[in-house]
Amino acid sequence: IRILRYTKTGAYDATIEMQIGPGNGGNNPYFSISAAPEGASSVVHLARIDGNGALVYNRRTGVNNWYGEMTLDNSGAAFATPYGNPSVVFAKAAPADPGSYNKVYIIYLSTYGSVNYAVGPATATLAAEFTITRDWQNKTGGASAPQAPAFVQLPYPVPVAWTGGGSVNFDMIPTSNNAAPAVTSVSPGTVGIGAGIEDS
Repeated sequence: IRILRYTKTGAYDATIEMQIGPGNGGNNPYFSISAAPEGASSVVHLARIDGNGALVYNRRTGVNNWYGEMTLDNSGAAFATPYGNPSVVFAKAAPADPGSYNKVYIIYLSTYGSVNYAVGPATATLAAEFTITRDWQNKTGGASAPQAPAFVQLPYPVPVAWTGGGSVNFDMIPTSNNAAPAVTSVSPGTVGIGAGIEDS
């Protein structure tokens, strides 16, 4: 990949980055790249499918400086049967939650077309710091082109859209650190006739 910088007037200024990841021959629509900037710094999170069909993550830490690629998921992957279409999301820590921290979510297709996602800290140094949820949607396959925004503010969920079953689908990935509410009791009440409440 080569990123070129231009001035506001449209004149070429410089080549900033070159060869983020090694190329491998072939043309496959699943081998796409997604990037999400943090916004307040030069940090950019990048996810791609490599020449072996695996999901790979990297992080730009400064000009001409990348942390180093981490293979997050390569189970059953190959060039002919790759993972596909990663969509990377930077999730900023919740300001009111002292236990919250910046995270990266990567939504992607499995080798057979279900929707998976990986989540890890935005400062990860090892692939093992990411947790993978397999078959989150379209468990038996048939999904394509998952899309998510480049940025969300925790604890709000990550919205995801994808196609599958001949239609556009939508769901959200929970991000909150709060425990799920527990229902401890139910107290039925009696409502008199004419109270304006009807069963439907």
